[in-house]
Amino acid sequence: MSKSIVNTNPYPFRFEASQYPAIKPNGKGVTIDYTNFRGSRPSLQASRLRAMVFAQAGAAGVMIEDQSWPKRCGHTAGKSVVSRIEAYARWQAAVDARKDGQDIWILARTDSLIHGYDEALTRARKAIEIGVDAVFVEALPDRESMARLRKDLDFAMIANIIEGGKIQNLSAKDLAELGYSLVCYP
Repeated sequence: MSKSIVNTNPYPFRFEASQYPAIKPNGKGVTIDYTNFRGSRPSLQASRLRAMVFAQAGAAGVMIEDQSWPKRCGHTAGKSVVSRIEAYARWQAAVDARKDGQDIWILARTDSLIHGYDEALTRARKAIEIGVDAVFVEALPDRESMARLRKDLDFAMIANIIEGGKIQNLSAKDLAELGYSLVCYP
């Protein structure tokens, strides 16, 4: 019989957080793109600790997504996502870190649009139910689909516009008119 042993020692995570000088308290909000929260279910306790340490280091927020490893850009072919159960556990781990007294903003990202609009909507709704602060459905192709999702969710939404990517190139003003809270132009 084997057991999973989870490292709950926060020191390695404090070291990791110290490697990001931009998150030192500087009066500016910095959000860490935490990719896939490093983990299968056995490592979620460690992931919760990592979110806590990033908050203690001064990060304003974390973005946690549902892509499988190895991660790919959301606008490329060949990406895959973890099961709903795994995605929900990742988002719950971050929310649990906040419940442990950490003041951290949580963005749930889903790349599940590869399985259709309904799957992405289901995951986004569950993320909201879990208690995240905003959702980001990656690679909505056009203004109409962005407006539809915003109407279906009525929640804080993020858009990511990549020149030459899968998304229609909309201005920040256009996205604000649609009701999006934040837009990234990487």
